[in-house]
Amino acid sequence: MVLTEKREGGEWIAIKRLLKAFKKTYPSISYRYLTLEKRRDSSKRISFIRNIVRYFFYARLAIKTSISNKKFEFILASDYLWALAAISVKPRNTKLIFLFHGLRSIPFRKLSDVDYRQILIKALERFSWTLSDAIVVPSKVALDYVWKKIKCLIAKHKIFLVPNIVPITFFVSGRGKRKTGSYNILYSGRLGKYKGLESLIFAFSDLVSKIPQANLLIAYPVSSIDPAVESVIKRLVKEHGLERKVKFVKDSTENELVELYGRSDVLVLPSEIEFAPLCVLESFASGTPVVGTDVGNVGSLLQKLDSGLILNNNSPEEIVRKLMMFYKYDSATKSHLRKKAIHLVGDFSEEKASKEFKKVLSFLQDSSPR
Repeated sequence: MVLTEKREGGEWIAIKRLLKAFKKTYPSISYRYLTLEKRRDSSKRISFIRNIVRYFFYARLAIKTSISNKKFEFILASDYLWALAAISVKPRNTKLIFLFHGLRSIPFRKLSDVDYRQILIKALERFSWTLSDAIVVPSKVALDYVWKKIKCLIAKHKIFLVPNIVPITFFVSGRGKRKTGSYNILYSGRLGKYKGLESLIFAFSDLVSKIPQANLLIAYPVSSIDPAVESVIKRLVKEHGLERKVKFVKDSTENELVELYGRSDVLVLPSEIEFAPLCVLESFASGTPVVGTDVGNVGSLLQKLDSGLILNNNSPEEIVRKLMMFYKYDSATKSHLRKKAIHLVGDFSEEKASKEFKKVLSFLQDSSPR
């Protein structure tokens, strides 16, 4: 059983690709999705806690009802409340796998980040990781992060690295659609804190004064918007007179993303925290180089592609400097980078991910029930 609440965004796509590939390799496996209602958070303390409690019991009832109709060997959850709800009702011989694709909480980078909501979410996240029978992570950075947070409570061999899958042939289909004479820059991901989006807008405003033909596309899933961040960046776009140069693209399908990657000259990712962003791999598979910060597995990938594309920080000045540098690359260099990018995502294949995920299931089948 796979617990999920939405069908857009990188997390959903990554899980869907993994299960589809695993079934292709091991046809005898069967699975079903249990789609849960989206959780609604509140800024008010009492409402926030009440909503968490309500959602926990809602998820618990939905899971219990589904389990009573069919036997499941494994439950896969990527949210701390789903995991905790599943743990409370699952039979003793059913194993829970936590699919870690990122934090539901934000890092404490400044005093204003520290509030009761974030403290509670962090506590529940780590509690759910601890009680899970296995944790699947998409990169070594993610593995090290989870292990560091709960190493006193769980054995490290219960954390497994299963790389994300990128169907190269699917994304290569979008190549060859870039317009000559333009400079199309793409951001693909959540509108959230620590994504460097304010710096990106400031940088793009400066870049347009130097490269008038520059355009910025911001593709994002509506379900994971931080309203405060969305409000700020849209206000900045308006204040800088960039309405005709910045385009917001909501809830793109995979086919639409292929088109976006294919017609973009470069992807920019000025995040302060990432673990294994799918957008970087998809951009590579499309033959689109990336300018990004050294976070998660981004730095190691860019080191192999072109270390000059790594942002030293996500200040507007640094973003402009790197985007200007890439723009001035000659056509031969850009062509070489596009071919090299496609080659680099060969390690993120269906075969490799399926092989690693098989190790997770074998480990759980051989271990005693918790």
